[in-house]
Amino acid sequence: MTKDPITNIILTRYCNSVNIQASNNDMALDFMELPGLFKDGKLVTEGIRVYMTHEHARLMANAILSTLQEKNLEAGKGKSKV
Repeated sequence: MTKDPITNIILTRYCNSVNIQASNNDMALDFMELPGLFKDGKLVTEGIRVYMTHEHARLMANAILSTLQEKNLEAGKGKSKV
C-alpha cells in the first residue's frame, strides 16, 4: 500500500470565464464556458462551482501567478506582464 495519494480527476471542463464570490468564511468560484448554448430557446451557460477557504484561494492565486510568470520567462518574453 502506498502512502502517497493518487489523483482521480472525475471531471474535466474548458473554462474561459470565472465569477468569484466571497463571503466572510469562504470563496465560491464559478468556472464557465462562454458564450453558452441555446436550450429550449434560452441561452444557458454551463459551469462548475468550487468552494474553498480564503487561505486556499490565496494559495491557488499564488500558484497560478507563479506558473504564469515561469512560463512567460521560459518563452523568452522577459518580464512577466502578469
